[in-house]
Amino acid sequence: TRAALNENIAKVETAVRDYGDWNSSYDYMGHPTAAFEKESFSTLAMANLDVSGMAYIGNDGRVVIARWLDLARGADDPAMRRQLIERIRRIDFRRAVGNSNSSAFYARVGGIVAAVGVAQVRRSDGSGEPRGYVLMVRQITSQQLSKLLQIGARLDPAQADRPVVTPSRSKMTIGVPILDADGHAVASVSFTVPREVSTLGTRMLMLAIV
Repeated sequence: TRAALNENIAKVETAVRDYGDWNSSYDYMGHPTAAFEKESFSTLAMANLDVSGMAYIGNDGRVVIARWLDLARGADDPAMRRQLIERIRRIDFRRAVGNSNSSAFYARVGGIVAAVGVAQVRRSDGSGEPRGYVLMVRQITSQQLSKLLQIGARLDPAQADRPVVTPSRSKMTIGVPILDADGHAVASVSFTVPREVSTLGTRMLMLAIV
């Protein structure tokens, strides 16, 4: 489960780094233009990236542009855009990227759980004094987790900071925390697996009795 969660945020970090190390992004943060916003923040571009939220943020924390797209409807969601901006204002971007130029972590944005990728805006070759940050948000759902894990799973609102295993005679319910950048749980993934060894033991015992 942790491997699947890590792989998911790694993909978001790769996508956001592509936008961060890009001459067009670097030029935009120096001189914002409507043409760049129309092309790079288009519905098609965000759908191809499979991200619901995108934003550019100045070094001073000012939100230059932010958009939230309801991928299912292909339409803007103003309420979630406000939630995104509110969440952005609580991020310490310098700390988030640390000694690297990008990072990714899980967070709550409004009422959803999402993978968040952040990257410094530099030239395509990685040069130049960073002109701010680009951020991408990919929502994660129970259906996506089930597909990643290849087992029926769901997001659990209980925020246990440690894994929880609840066994019964025939199955085990497992809860794995989804941690944010500070190591605190934003949610947990829970799923149930059969206790095949225990079940086999019970059957063998019944067979012996018979």
